[in-house]
Amino acid sequence: MSRRVLAAGLLVAAAVVVAVIIASTRSSGERIVYPLSLPGGYGVAASISGEEAVRSVQGLHWNPEKIHVKDAVVVQYSDGTILWAAYVGKNACRLADTMAEKMAVHEAELPYTAPIVHSIKGHRVYLSMDKRDGGLHAFWCRDGLVVWVRLGASASTDPARVLGLFIEGVKTG
Repeated sequence: MSRRVLAAGLLVAAAVVVAVIIASTRSSGERIVYPLSLPGGYGVAASISGEEAVRSVQGLHWNPEKIHVKDAVVVQYSDGTILWAAYVGKNACRLADTMAEKMAVHEAELPYTAPIVHSIKGHRVYLSMDKRDGGLHAFWCRDGLVVWVRLGASASTDPARVLGLFIEGVKTG
């Protein structure tokens, strides 16, 4: 085999390896990275990013003009899990804490219980239950992100494992 054929083959193999590595983690605008699959074989069913996701995240809040989102992703998984991740920069933790405080104050007006704070994988994570359907929601800050997850069927037997996957896997990249 000639050296050119061998070199070309090695280049193709290297390109395939790089493509597989890139495909294993999804990135929106090289900013927000999230898991592509969940335990139980559940995958991404739909996702939006960029301006459409920014508008979606802002639209969930009472005062969307006060939420200065620079980038966002909204990901729906095939088990019903939904991820909202918003890049807000250095104020992310302050925003998450403020959101928890306001949810507690306005609990009677909201479809969620007052958040309870837990330390999970070194992060301050707020847990709240949806009063309408009993669904477990969690939110936290990391790398300039405020992350909110509504856990679906993949978390039915081990919610801590699935939540840990999101805590470790949703980040800026």
